[in-house]
Formats: sequence, C-alpha cells, structure tokens
Amino acid sequence: MKLMIISGSPRMGSQSGKLAHLLAKRLSRRRKEVTCAVLDLAEPILPELTDDVFKSPPTPGSPWHSTLGDLSDADGFVVITPEFHGMVPPGLKTLFMLSGEGPFCDKPALPVGVSDGMGGVWPIAELRVSSFRGNRLCWIPDDVVVRRVSDVNAATERAFTEPSQKFPAIWARLDASCDLLIGYTRALSEARKDGAIRRKHKEAA
Repeated sequence: MKLMIISGSPRMGSQSGKLAHLLAKRLSRRRKEVTCAVLDLAEPILPELTDDVFKSPPTPGSPWHSTLGDLSDADGFVVITPEFHGMVPPGLKTLFMLSGEGPFCDKPALPVGVSDGMGGVWPIAELRVSSFRGNRLCWIPDDVVVRRVSDVNAATERAFTEPSQKFPAIWARLDASCDLLIGYTRALSEARKDGAIRRKHKEAA
C-alpha cells in the first residue's frame, strides 16, 4: 500500500513540509505494509495556468507529468494544509483543479490543518466543500488540526524515537486517523479492483 503525503505550503522549508516528512517516517515505522512518499508543493511542479494547460496533455518528462504519475501510483493521501488568512494555499487548490478525474479518483484522503497558533480549522472546511467534485477524491470522515506546529515539529525532530513524549494527544490523534485512512484505502482499493466502482476516467490536462 502506497500513501502520498502532500504538503500544501508554497514556502520552502515550511512547517507543513517538515510535518509531512516526520509523519511519513513515523507511519512507515508503525505500519510495515505502508510505503510513504511526500509531495511538497513548495517545489516548482505545478504548470503555469494558461489556456494551453487545459487544452493539451502534460509534456512527457516535465515535472507536472511526473507528478501526475506519482499521484496515480498512490492508493491514498494525507493532505497537509496551512491556514493562509483562513484559506487553503492557491497551489493546493490548483493541484486538485488540474489533476482531472484520474489520479485522485475514488481514493481516500485525510485532511490535516496546521497552524503556528491556534487556528487551522478553516482550510479543512474549504477542502471538504470545494476540492473533490472534478477529481472524485474521497475525503474520509476524520481530520486532524495540528496547532503550535513549530513546537510539535521541533520536539519530534529532537526525540523522534518517542515523539509522543511532549505532545501525546496530537500524535495519538494522527496515528488513529492514519490507521483509519489505511482502512479506507484498503477497502476502496478492493472496490476499484473488483469492479464495484465503475467510472470512465478522463485524461488529466
């Protein structure tokens, strides 16, 4: 089983990106049947939004073409989003808009909101409302908000072998939600394989 952890922040070295890598490392150690990869949207992988991107398929060998292949290979997703003035960063919404009905279709995702303060809720609501219609992504009925994310990341990096020592509640919640995601991922993978879900997939453009 392959899970893709998406960091939605456009900032290089962001706390969202750090949390994505820490969660991937922890999840791979906890669940041996899971392989994790991280997609960091701070990297220049999204194409420029011009008419051509909607009319033509992605150029083979381009970062966007490779990204679509990586997304298609994944069985499920963890989507980490910071809160920018109460909103999801534009690059993350662009990812969902451009992917089309293909790499995300009928696959489960866990939304994770992060904040350096006490926010992080509004982006999750936005993702659930407006990010799934065209790509058929399936948000699971669970989510996590990581507040004081800089402190959580710093403590985890210092003592990764037992990251729950200082923040037991947040890591217990992340573990439980990821376990739920794995259950949904297994179920939907079987449903896609045995024909219980039938769709005519469109090429992403």
